[in-house]
Amino acid sequence: MTSLNNANRSLSECVKCNVRFTFLLLFLVFAYSYANSQTEYKIISPSGDGWVIPSSATDEDQVSIKYSGNKYVQSVKVVPLPMSVAITPMCLPKLVAGETMSLSANVSPNIAANKTVTWSVSGDAVSINAYGTVTAQKTGVATITVTTNKNNNQSSITVEVVPTNNNYVPKPFSVANGKKIYFSKGNLQYNVNDNSWRFANNQWDYVGGDDVRAGNMGCTSNESDGPWIDLFGWGTWTKNGAAPTCTSAINTYYKTGVESSGAFENVCKGNIGSEWKTLSNDEWHYLLTKRSNATKLCGIASVNGVNGLILLPDQWSDPKPDGKVFKSGGFTLNQGREYFKVANEYNSSQWTQMERSGAVFLPAAGMRREKALAWINWEGKYYTDMAQDSDNAWVMSFSEIGIGFGAGYRSNGFSVRLVRFL
Repeated sequence: MTSLNNANRSLSECVKCNVRFTFLLLFLVFAYSYANSQTEYKIISPSGDGWVIPSSATDEDQVSIKYSGNKYVQSVKVVPLPMSVAITPMCLPKLVAGETMSLSANVSPNIAANKTVTWSVSGDAVSINAYGTVTAQKTGVATITVTTNKNNNQSSITVEVVPTNNNYVPKPFSVANGKKIYFSKGNLQYNVNDNSWRFANNQWDYVGGDDVRAGNMGCTSNESDGPWIDLFGWGTWTKNGAAPTCTSAINTYYKTGVESSGAFENVCKGNIGSEWKTLSNDEWHYLLTKRSNATKLCGIASVNGVNGLILLPDQWSDPKPDGKVFKSGGFTLNQGREYFKVANEYNSSQWTQMERSGAVFLPAAGMRREKALAWINWEGKYYTDMAQDSDNAWVMSFSEIGIGFGAGYRSNGFSVRLVRFL
């Protein structure tokens, strides 16, 4: 009996020993695995800094690698070098001296090691800093190149700097009894990259897009490459309106914060100054129909190949460029967009003489409904500063059939031409 008890006791001790050994072995295995799992090195493939990676390794594999001296390290992550780089936006509008643009470099693949880049530029038309900010310096053409600091992948774009258009000479326009204004040199435009505002360099310039379809402004690629927009929802150029890039169809988003007073805030953000305002519906109406000789001081036209509406100042003397005499009106029923040039047609040099005499041109930039564009180079729709109700604002519009005043949804993207009161 005693021998049996001793045998059972020995068996029990052996089991306990085996359990302890098993737990110890599992602990050692866990500790070893944990230690190795925490050792992760980003090693550039296919080789680098003395490491030799198995030829079968692919990106992000966990592999064993061999280092000089036959030292092995486990759980090493293979990280690829940059394979390519692209510049966004892919093409730039024509810039004028002093203007800036922001470029970004998109390095592929996204998991690449060392995605740093270096910017460079040929010529002295523009400069570019380490962050991709382009500054126009002088008239000319420049090539901008970005290079990855690993693998030396490159991408380039071309940018042109054009002379600032100083041809337009503002002349007074009457918008009410005893009230006169100057027009801005071009339609209002917004840069979606830099959040900056400007007036179009030429009176015929227009983009015709929103934050996704931003237009090409002299570029040769598709619409999505341009950074400028100039069709805005009502109030998006004021302090309390929706963002300039807003394309929501919800009309109540487009509030100005001062609608109950019947006024409109008209204070532009950013760098163009708060002295610029938007005409009211009554002021547009007076300018186009009630001032002295109103009907003789406007007419449809094609300027530099762009359709639109010419407005002439109160005191007008026709320079008759190349013998061309301005013909007022010109509206006719359903003749289409080709009819604009039948009424009046000016090339860029002829228009220079017209605008030096104070002529104003409103391009027929069409409209936007959410992200869909319509009536480009056929109709012009320009916001007033007056709301009709919670959904609508008053709009001045024109086409080849005439000039009209009516309500438009605040969410629609229309053109904006600002004025300064004298």
